[in-house]
Amino acid sequence: MSATLPTPNPTDEQKSYRAVQAAFLAGLAGIPGLNMSTLTEGDTEYDSFVRVPVSRLHDISPRISDLQFEVDRRFGVSITAMPIPVAD
Repeated sequence: MSATLPTPNPTDEQKSYRAVQAAFLAGLAGIPGLNMSTLTEGDTEYDSFVRVPVSRLHDISPRISDLQFEVDRRFGVSITAMPIPVAD
């Protein structure tokens, strides 16, 4: 006899968080020159770090800031991605 596992039923809060996270990640992925494979999780589920070549920092950092502002404005949730400068 096989056991049937209950289907998880996400709460409205979890669904909202997923929508916010999806919008944020899609926005990050749309930033030219940003390598999404360098994205790492921070201390909380609402922050992360992303490695950015020093030569691109002045282009990418403001775009990340604009995205963070837009997500906060649209969803009322502060999510951050801290650019970490790395050698080119």
